[in-house]
Amino acid sequence: MNRSDQRDIDRKGEALLWTFFADAGWEASKVEDFGRDFAVEVFIKKKTIGVLFNVQLKSTEQPAFSACGDFMSVELDIPNARYLAQELETPTILIQADITQKRLFWSAPQTDAVLLQTIETRPDGKTCTVRVPMKNELSATKDELLDTVTELHTTLAARRLARTNTREFVAATASIAEISNLKQDLRDKVDFLEIMDAQSLAESGNYDAARKALQSVISSPQSGVEPKFFAVLIEEKNERLTLRGEERYGSGHVDLIRSTASKLRNLTRKGPSELKYYALVAQAAADFYALTHEDWGLFQNWKVHEKTGDL
Repeated sequence: MNRSDQRDIDRKGEALLWTFFADAGWEASKVEDFGRDFAVEVFIKKKTIGVLFNVQLKSTEQPAFSACGDFMSVELDIPNARYLAQELETPTILIQADITQKRLFWSAPQTDAVLLQTIETRPDGKTCTVRVPMKNELSATKDELLDTVTELHTTLAARRLARTNTREFVAATASIAEISNLKQDLRDKVDFLEIMDAQSLAESGNYDAARKALQSVISSPQSGVEPKFFAVLIEEKNERLTLRGEERYGSGHVDLIRSTASKLRNLTRKGPSELKYYALVAQAAADFYALTHEDWGLFQNWKVHEKTGDL
């Protein structure tokens, strides 16, 4: 295809996207930049909601659909892909325009695990392929796109924090008035990372390591109620898997559920209210489960004795 034909296709793709922006009420401006085509600000009922993101637009009249039809492949130069997925610090969306069907589809390269791995493992490569899901048709998934952009803000902030050295971080926080709140927030985030690691360890069968990781959160005097609460729930899952592996699932399971409910009640006696309510429901459910388990055992015993004639 010659350049003139591709320019015509690109113009048609842009026209489709401009129509979408106008219908959605979003403000967009054309950007002459490597890898970025539009800068977008989201408006709802003619009022900004403070959400900004970039768009790179790719247009075609012959999309490369997968055999099962669940995605289309878009080819990018690796330097361009690296810029979109790793170097830009503003949420960036890749949009594929199918000008034949007059449809738009989107993907988020900054959280595309396959694309990120390709960039890392092929630093000297020339091109790579991005899979744009067919379920992400722009006209039908506008809200999902906004949710993804919001998540990207958090993801990119976490990446920036991870890249910031300690000296720079301490200097940047010197002007924050509520430094104690910041410290607690950071501890809570670290605790939740520990809980996620523990859950992965439990799912892989490494129950002892999961138990130690969870106890580091549960027993810490500096950990907040919320991370401790979820650590107790993951602890129950870990111990339940342990019992199943040791074939001690019967009475041990009942004791575990009641113990977990008791821990949650003690942990939330002073709130927060939503977790306190959850703990109350968990306690009632645990007691009901224990009664049901006992009743079932008595019923089975009765049936056995009935058959032997010793009622």
